[in-house]
Amino acid sequence: MSAFQKWAMPNVKGLLVRYPRTKAVLPESGNWVDWIGADGRYWRKTVRQGDVKVFDERQPPVTSVAKVESSVTENEESKKRTRHKRED
Repeated sequence: MSAFQKWAMPNVKGLLVRYPRTKAVLPESGNWVDWIGADGRYWRKTVRQGDVKVFDERQPPVTSVAKVESSVTENEESKKRTRHKRED
């Protein structure tokens, strides 16, 4: 991360936003994107269109971390349930 990057996330869940050069999909949890140059123009345009929301370059959103942690605990609980069922 540099001073010329921002944390970008799709504004709507399920919306596929692609990187301009690689055509890879921006993850729903977000990622650092360039904010200057040709790529920066693309990302600024997507923000104006409402497809992407950006956050301060120093603070990626906490919600993505909480979402990952909750899915991990759900997976662990489901594994425990399946283990318990197998023992019966």
